[in-house]
Parts: sequence; C-alpha cells; structure tokens
Amino acid sequence: MPINHIQSLPYLHQNLRQKGEIKTTAQDFIVSEIPLYKPVGHGDHLYISLTRQEESTTQVLENLSKLLNIRSRDIGCAGRKDKWATTTQTFSINLPHDNEDDLIKKIKDALPYKINSYGRHINKLRMGHLLGNRFIINVHTGALLDDILPIKKTILKYGLPNFFGEQRFGFHEKNINKGKALLNGEYRERKRNLRDLLHSAYQSYIFNLWLKTRIENGDYQNILAGDLAKGTQRGGLFTVEEPTIEQQRFENREICYTGALPGYKIPPTQGKPAEIETQIFIQEGIDSELFKKARLPGSRRMGIIWLNALDITQHPQGLSFQFSLPKGSYATNLLREFFIT
Repeated sequence: MPINHIQSLPYLHQNLRQKGEIKTTAQDFIVSEIPLYKPVGHGDHLYISLTRQEESTTQVLENLSKLLNIRSRDIGCAGRKDKWATTTQTFSINLPHDNEDDLIKKIKDALPYKINSYGRHINKLRMGHLLGNRFIINVHTGALLDDILPIKKTILKYGLPNFFGEQRFGFHEKNINKGKALLNGEYRERKRNLRDLLHSAYQSYIFNLWLKTRIENGDYQNILAGDLAKGTQRGGLFTVEEPTIEQQRFENREICYTGALPGYKIPPTQGKPAEIETQIFIQEGIDSELFKKARLPGSRRMGIIWLNALDITQHPQGLSFQFSLPKGSYATNLLREFFIT
C-alpha cells in the first residue's frame, strides 16, 4: 500500500524548499483555461465562458443542468477544475432553438457566476479540448524571492518532471489501492465513471513510479536507446535507435521521452527503458494481460514539460507565481518543487 506517494517523489532541489501555505483563499489560486479553439458563431451548442469561486466543475454542471432543465450529458467542458480556486472555464450547452441572450440573463440572475463571453459552435466541448491553463497563485510564506531563485532557474533550464499531482489519487491516495484491486479482480465497482477514475489513478501511479525511477537513475536529462519519444509540438511516437543524435533534439526541446499509462495497445519500449517498466510491473505484482481484461488500451505521457515563462514576485503575504501549463499537467506539481506545505 503506497503511503504518502506524492511526498516520496524526488525534488529538483530538496534542500532549498521553503515552508509555504497554498490555497488559503479562492483569490490565492486563480486558473483560466487556454481554449483549443473559439466558437465560430453558429451551431447547436452555446459556448459560455464563466468565472466562479469555490465551486468544482461537477457543481457547475449540476447547477446549469438543474437551472436550464436539461440533461447533464448535454453540457460539455474541456477539463475538471478544483473547488478551492477562482476559475475561468468554458462550458458548452446543447440548445439548438433557444435564444442565447435570454438564457445568459437567466444564468446571471440565478447563479453567482461572471459571464465573460458566449457564442455558438458546431460541436460539444469534450475532455481534452483545450491547450492548457494559466495560473496566478499566491503562496503565503516567509521566504524571499532570492531563496528560491535557484529552483526557478533549474526548472526553466531543464524542465519540470511531469508527475501526476495529488488530485489524481483521491483522499489519502486511496484510489491507488482501489484501482489496483479493481485491476486484479479483487474489488468491484458497478459505476463506469468510478471504474474509469480508479483505473486512471492506478495507471497514473505507475507512471509516477517510472518517472521517479528515471530521475533516481540519473537519466532525467538523457535520451536512452529504446525510449519511445515524441515531438513536443507534433508528430507520433518513435523508438530511439541513435540516442546521441536524438539527445541534441531533446536538449533543443524538440522531442521528449515518454512513460506509459499502461495498457494493452501501447507499443513497448526496448533496452534499458523496457527493463525499468518490467521491474515496476514485477514490483507491483501485476501482469500486462490484466489491462486487456480491463479493456484499458493505455497511452504515453511525456516525462518533462518545459515552461516558456515563470514569473515570481513578492506580494504582501509572500510570493506570487504566474505561469502556464499544458493540459494534463498540475500547478501543485510545480509548487511542490518550491515549498513544503
């Protein structure tokens, strides 16, 4: 049973981390989606960009469904957001024949949301239909900017380990063990959405173990023969055959090695990378055939994300961070590199 899995993950500068408090108020954690596309101005789906505080995505979906008397499945969004934040997010509502001005007024009158913009589009918003998220996060700390500058410089130069954050694993990380038990047939869950959640938590845990091992082996900044690498902008997976050649592309941030969210469809690594993945499976006592039985195709995730900018300034209670991350990456994962919370 993993205990404090997130705390066991390595840090880029363990000894430089400072004490800090995150998410003291909703105003201390501000997140805004970076959309993949804008509404074209026509279609059956009304896109609404709204800002709210201290409400999860699930709560917003439920409130809109109840207020508009429509099925929750007729409302789409591109990602899930935490409750304790000030969040700007876009939702799509399937309302082909309604007057959007009347609907917007109804939402404004009934719900505590700020409507930023709205427009029609031809398709429903689905999970993953975003580029990433922008963050403004105030950390309450006695640390000064100079205390953490070496951490900032390392992240900007070498990138951030793309670990899954604590939100992925549930309260006290219980979803890791439930996910493993579900995979092994030792636990049953009738609801499909909960099964998906538990499977995903365990797959994410396996990925984190792989990346932890890679860092501890000293290969965080190395491309290895047998790696499955991927272009950072576009392009599919490919097996690294000439690591000395691909290393330069890696250092130029053109490609990155990937780790497995294990499943039955993903292509295998070779050489040393394959040995690492096999050892983790042995350590966990799981067989790859289990993923086929569970109908989990799997996928691959880049081991590093590079930030184009990371602005840190002093504010009255401590330090303020401004940065953007691609979809699927965690702001708390960046902040853990700086602070002991």
